[in-house]
Amino acid sequence: MSEHLNDQLYQEELERFVGWWRRNGGRLLLGLFVALALVAGWRWYVAHRAEERRGAARRYAAVAGALAHGPLERADVLARTLLRRDPSSPYALFGALALAREELAAGRASEALFFARWAHRHPGPKAFRPLVLFRVAEVELALHHPRRAGAVLKGMDPGRYALLFALARAQADRALHRPRREFDELGLVSTLAPKGSGWGRWARRVRASLLPGLAVPAKGPEPRPVAPPRTAPPGRLAGAPRP
Repeated sequence: MSEHLNDQLYQEELERFVGWWRRNGGRLLLGLFVALALVAGWRWYVAHRAEERRGAARRYAAVAGALAHGPLERADVLARTLLRRDPSSPYALFGALALAREELAAGRASEALFFARWAHRHPGPKAFRPLVLFRVAEVELALHHPRRAGAVLKGMDPGRYALLFALARAQADRALHRPRREFDELGLVSTLAPKGSGWGRWARRVRASLLPGLAVPAKGPEPRPVAPPRTAPPGRLAGAPRP
C-alpha cells in the first residue's frame, strides 16, 4: 500500500515538473544562453581593449623613437597612423602634441597646424586641455593668425599653464598692435616666471620699451597666485629667450 502511494506521489511530482518545464524551460534555457553570451562578450571586450591599448602604446613608442633618432618625415607618417587607428587613446593625443611641437620647431607650420587642430578636436583628459589650446595658439601665431590664437585662448582657465597663456596672449597683442594689453600680459609673465629665469627679465625689459608709447603708464595686473609650470615654456614666441 505504501509503495503504491509512493509511486503515485512520484508520478504526480514528475507530471508537475514536466508541466513546469514545458511552460518555463525554453525561457530558462534562453536566459542561461544570454548570460553565457554576455560573460563571453564582456571577456572578449576587455581583452580587445587591452590589446588596443598595447597596440597604441607600441605605435606611440615608434613615433617617439622616430622623433629621437629618425627623420621628422618618418615620425609624421607614424603619427598619422597612430591618430587614424587609435583616435580615442591618450597616446594619440600625446603623439599629436609632440608632432605639433617638433613640426613647428622645424619650420613646418602647416604640418604642425594639422596635429595641433587634431589635438584640439580630441582634447582627451580635462587636465590636458590648456596645453592643447596653448599648442594650437602657438601654431596659429607662427602662421601669422593672431586673432585666431587669441580666440583659442579666450575664456579658458589656464591652470598651471598660466605663464604659457600669458606669453601667447602677449605675442598676439603685439601682432595686433595692442601695446596696452601687451604691457599688461607681460606684467603677468614677469610675476609668474620662476625666480631667476630669463622670462621675467625679458618681460620686464620689453615692458620698459613699451612704457614710453603708452599714454598713461599702467601697473601690471594683480594676478592670483599660480604655481609655475613644471616644464619650461617653449622658445617659439618671437623675441622671447629660450629658458
